Formats: sequence, C-alpha cells, structure tokens
Amino acid sequence: MNGTMPARDQRIVLWLVCAGAVWRWLVAMRTPLPGIDASTDLWLAAQLAAGSWGELAARWTEPGWSLLLAPAIAAGAPPFVAAQVGACLLGALTAWPVACAAERLREGAGVSAAVLAMVAAGPSVAAGTGSAVGCLALVVAFAVWAASCARWRAALALAAIVAIAGGDVLTPSAGSLRTLRLAIGAAFVLSPLAWLAPRPPHLRGLAVVLALVVGGACVGAEPLAWWPVWSPIAAVLAGVGLVRLSSRWRELLLCVAVAAECYGAWQEIEPRPAVAERAIGRFLARRLAPEQEIVSDLPRVLWAAGQRPIVTPTSQLPKAAQATRVGALVLGPAVAESATTTASLAGTFARCDLPPDLTDLVAARGLRVLIRR
Repeated sequence: MNGTMPARDQRIVLWLVCAGAVWRWLVAMRTPLPGIDASTDLWLAAQLAAGSWGELAARWTEPGWSLLLAPAIAAGAPPFVAAQVGACLLGALTAWPVACAAERLREGAGVSAAVLAMVAAGPSVAAGTGSAVGCLALVVAFAVWAASCARWRAALALAAIVAIAGGDVLTPSAGSLRTLRLAIGAAFVLSPLAWLAPRPPHLRGLAVVLALVVGGACVGAEPLAWWPVWSPIAAVLAGVGLVRLSSRWRELLLCVAVAAECYGAWQEIEPRPAVAERAIGRFLARRLAPEQEIVSDLPRVLWAAGQRPIVTPTSQLPKAAQATRVGALVLGPAVAESATTTASLAGTFARCDLPPDLTDLVAARGLRVLIRR
C-alpha cells in the first residue's frame, strides 16, 4: 500500500476487497434489471460499441461509464452483465484507497474504514444494477487518499473527474425514503466519531466536503442518490473515529454496521416482477415495424427495445402518443391507474394482446400495454 500500514493489516484489507467483490456479485445475481440510471449508460455503451460515436454528442458531459463498458460490449459481452461485473470489481476496490487514506490520518484506522467501505449498502445495490456509482466512488476514494497525503491538486483533479466524466447516477423513480435508506449508511452514522480527540490533520477538509454533500442533499430528494458516490469520505472518517474506541466497542460497532448494511442492501434489491419491463420491451421490438417507436414513462422498457431511454412525463404522454411514428405505449403503475390519461388514449390505442406468460408478468408489475389501432 503506502508503506505505513502493517503487513498483517494489508492482507486483511486485501481479503476485504475480495469479500466486497463477492458480496456485490451476490447482490447482482438477485438484481433483475439495470438501474434506471444505468439504462442510459448501457444504451450509450451499446451505441459506441456498434461504432455510433455521434451519440456522444447527446451526453458529452457524462460519457465515462459508457466508454469503459463499450470495449467489453464490442467483444460480445451482454451489456447488463458487463456493467455488473465492472461495477462489482471497481466498487470492491474502493476499500483499498479508503484504508490507505484512513491509515494516513490515524494509525490503525485502515481496517475499520475498509470494512465499512466493503459492505456499504448504497454502493452494493448500485453495483448490482450496473450503475456508475462504484466507478465514481473509487475515484472519490483515490481523491481522499491524495488529500490525506497533502496532494490537494491531485485530489481536486480526481474530484473533477467525478463531476465531468462520470455517468448519470440519479434514479428518478426511486422513492425518497428508499433513496434515503440506501444513502445514509453506517459510515455516515459513525463518521462524527472522527472528532474524538486528538484530531488528525486534514480532517477538517474532509468533514467540510461531507457537510457540503449532505447540505446539497437537503435541497431536494434527487441529490440523495449522489450520497453513495461520496461514501468513501464517510468510511474514512468513521474508521478514524472507531480506532479511538476500545477494541471491544470497535468490534461491536463494526459487527452491527456489517449486519445492518448487508440486511439493508438485501432488502432494497428490486423485486423479480421488475423483469417485466425488459420482457415487454423486447416483445414490442419484435412486433412493431422498424420505423415505429414506443412511448413510455419507464425508460428501461425503451432500453430493452433498443431505443434511447428517455422518460416521457405523465402530462406529456397523450401529446407524445399522437405522433404517427408511435406504435405502442407502455404505462407504468402510477399512470396505468389514471383514468384521465387512459381515456384520452382510448381513441387511438387499444390494449395489446400478450402471450400468457407475459400477461402474468405485466399484471404482477401493474403495467398497461397499448398498441395503435
């Protein structure tokens, strides 16, 4: 590592990195679909793999995750699987620079910080969905490490990469309570322990950055989805604080944190019926003519059909459906229950006949599939 951590602790952190990769992959195996945020990155990655580099113009500010995935997809890897593997590996590696940074700030803090980074619920769930969160969190972790080494220029440069060349990590369909549960992990709860005396140098700068992230999240619900990206800062602060406690209290708090984070991540995995969004997208892509399009408030349906994952707001659905190129509509549960919206579409669209197995999936998910008359 950086030469200051004992060899025994280095081996422990290495095993924690391996354990983090395995844990994230277990979560990924239960995840039925890419995240809403990841679907846009996967679509762009597939376009780049096919040689359509002109699509970068639409997302020139956030191409990083798509550019990383494009070579694997071009080599024949399924886009979703490639994103999951990459997110699991990069997310697990976050424990390494987190441990180095914590050890720099206070001797003996590296292992505790690595444990918290390994099991963080938000990044673990995001890795299962193929999100860019793991990649961006790794960059943030290296930025924290650079800052702990008093290399602030390098830290600022790495932080700029997160802002400019990352990927979309917002999940507009996720409820604020679910997002809050994933964002506020054990590391955030334990981070105030870092202020136990004596305080190491550079601690104030990290605390200010974390406070700015928390303050930005208080402005609205959507910024909460950015918290997992900055979770390495909380893990470092928590590790620095835990080392000031007795070994008994430190081990107890770490056991509680691991149990809580693993339970939280396992419970927040999207339910299996969500796979209906992918199944219906592929079904309509085969049924419709090549020039016809699908309109939906569910971007993953469009991704599965090979279209750009663009969310059509509920208020604009009737107007968007009037375009002659629109051949089908897929309405999410909230829109499907709106009598006003469905009545306005009844003259142009009829309920689509689906195979029995797909009918059951659609019903379980609460979707409504309409096709042009």
